[in-house]
Amino acid sequence: MRRIEGVTLLACSLLLTACSSGTDNGFCEVHARDHWQHREGAARLEIVYETGGALRARLDVPATGLGEDPESTVADLRRRPLTDIMLVEGSEACSEKPSDIAYQGGQLVADYRLDCGEQERLQQLTVKILDLLPDLDEVEVEMETPAVTKHFLVHRRCGAALYNFANTSGSEQ
Repeated sequence: MRRIEGVTLLACSLLLTACSSGTDNGFCEVHARDHWQHREGAARLEIVYETGGALRARLDVPATGLGEDPESTVADLRRRPLTDIMLVEGSEACSEKPSDIAYQGGQLVADYRLDCGEQERLQQLTVKILDLLPDLDEVEVEMETPAVTKHFLVHRRCGAALYNFANTSGSEQ
């Protein structure tokens, strides 16, 4: 298991954990350039941390990232506590709100919510998606805070988040 540093936002960092046999820089460079070609089928994680301490996260994973029995995988995720999906650390403890996890239209659609009190910033957010879903190779992440928005790609074969990946055949994120 390896941690990949993704974003630092006013002492708020997103770390994504991934199992990997090593970093393949050549692959990562090409993948960052060509990601746009399969972007519509990629898993996405959107995280919004709002003033007032509300954190919302939406995870969309296509069936290809859910293993041989996607409905069983989704049922397993429903039984897991949020701490198996992600860990949030801040100056105050965050409390979990009810989650909505479904298998719809051939993909996992999961909405998570936390109340992190009135703290000004999170210290760390650890997301364990690639550890939980071994058939998932990559996640496109967008994280928004009151101060900034970051958009990056995490791939199992890359040792670091890919920030300058192509959004279309010619433009970068």
